[in-house]
Amino acid sequence: MRDKILIILSSVLLAAVVIEGYYLYKINSKVESSSSYYKPASKKENTLLKQLSINQNINPFKEFQQMQENMDKVFGSFNAKFQNNPDFDKFFKNFSISPALDMMQSGNKYVVNINIPGSTKNNIKVSVKDHILKVKAKMQETNNKKGSKYIQKERYIGSFERELTLPQNADESSIKTIYKNGVLTITFDKKN
Repeated sequence: MRDKILIILSSVLLAAVVIEGYYLYKINSKVESSSSYYKPASKKENTLLKQLSINQNINPFKEFQQMQENMDKVFGSFNAKFQNNPDFDKFFKNFSISPALDMMQSGNKYVVNINIPGSTKNNIKVSVKDHILKVKAKMQETNNKKGSKYIQKERYIGSFERELTLPQNADESSIKTIYKNGVLTITFDKKN
């Protein structure tokens, strides 16, 4: 089983390297064809260079961004499939994920909302030091009744961890926390 997993991981990594190499080759070909460093620019190349200098909206990293998004999709679904496999429970228990959060300014306060579904208030630790907010939480699996087994398992069981830099005018001593319906709400007053 482990040999199959290593083969799959190696194949995915090799595919990523090949795709990245292909995109780098395409970019290099475009740069070489439009460059006038080694030879005088032809009339066609001069026209291309003029068009490039006129169009300021060109993003040379667009292909890299698209490749990054595609890789995130591939590894996101790859990770989810392995989390469903009970053989990998021990492997994934050593990792922590970063829960989604929102930070907003509301009048004279800063409000941070963090999604931590399925945890309990006692399993959440919040600390602030040097304008760094740290939130740690543990999720524990509920005991199954004897004779029952999972058909599909997608919920994350393990630890959550998140750090956030607070604005300089946030008053660390005014911290207030409320955990309700799987959302941790943390408020800070603004310093005057």
